[in-house]
Amino acid sequence: FFSTFCTMATLRLLLLLLGLLCASALRYDVVSVTGNPHMTAEDGQTCAADCKGESVGCPALGVVDPTVVLDANIQTQAGTFLKLVRKTYMGRELPIFHFKQPAVLNPNQLPFKILRVSHLDMSGMMTIPVEPAAAYNSWFPEYYWDVLVCRQCSGVVHLGWKFTSKSLGAADSFYALIVDYTEGHEREATTAERLIERLQIGVRAPAWMAAMAMTRVMTK
Repeated sequence: FFSTFCTMATLRLLLLLLGLLCASALRYDVVSVTGNPHMTAEDGQTCAADCKGESVGCPALGVVDPTVVLDANIQTQAGTFLKLVRKTYMGRELPIFHFKQPAVLNPNQLPFKILRVSHLDMSGMMTIPVEPAAAYNSWFPEYYWDVLVCRQCSGVVHLGWKFTSKSLGAADSFYALIVDYTEGHEREATTAERLIERLQIGVRAPAWMAAMAMTRVMTK
């Protein structure tokens, strides 16, 4: 009993020391993969909000992996590109593109925020080809697009697009995920235990997230 008590006391002391190291007011942005915000139940498909808790069926929905985000310069389509916004997330700057749809494809010209990534966990995912005339009318003129959906979240959720190079023989491609963000939050990270709990948000934190969290704690 005494040994167990000492072990628990030691763990509590370690947590307290880690908490003192990382206790500070943190200002941060939250970026998440939301799926198509313009989809509703009336469209005959499941809206993104209905699937937020089903991370097992649709791993790409929700948390953004900053280690696969692309930040190289890329040509954008004149007339549909609105702006580029950079958000700091998990210690990295994420370039978020704001576009509206080409009028010839959708007269409503719906707006989207997208984040380019090099690859995805394709569990439950599929790409749907579209007619070349539409696919070649692209936000990124050097690439054509296919629709990217998740098919295991109680239906079908539109998560973004796959862009593939128009050059013959080129294997260059990337994914553009539909995201949203909230800005300038402040929080008090009082202990390492609370910090990890907030990162998990009901789902076990991926290895890359845990590693980045511990790096931030150890460098404070």
